[in-house]
Amino acid sequence: MGTFLLPFAFQYTGSSLLSISIVVGFWGIMYGPCFLIGVGHMVSAASDAKEFANSLQTSFGNLGVSLGTSIDGWFINHYGISITPWIGLAFGALAVIVIFWRASLDRAIKAEYL
Repeated sequence: MGTFLLPFAFQYTGSSLLSISIVVGFWGIMYGPCFLIGVGHMVSAASDAKEFANSLQTSFGNLGVSLGTSIDGWFINHYGISITPWIGLAFGALAVIVIFWRASLDRAIKAEYL
C-alpha cells in the first residue's frame, strides 16, 4: 500500500516541514515490515535453500531500487516531476500482479502433486 499512497502524499505535502516529516516517518515505518515480508516471501519459495533465497532477495531488492530510480528518472526527465506518483502507482500495481501470479503458480504446483 505504501507504493500506492506515499507518492501521492508527497505530492500534497507542499513546503511544510512538519507534513514532509510525517510522510517520511510513515515511509520509514512502512519500509521495515515490507522488507521483512519480502524476505519471508522469498524464503518460503525456496525452503530447501534459505540462504540462497535470502541473498537473491537482497540482490533483487537492490536491482529494484536501481531500476526504479533509473526508470523514474527517465520519466521525470521527459514528463516532469508531476508524473512521479503515477510511476509509483504503476510499480505498486506490478508488484501486486506478481504476488498474485506467484500464488496461482503455488496453487497449480500443489494441485499437481495431489
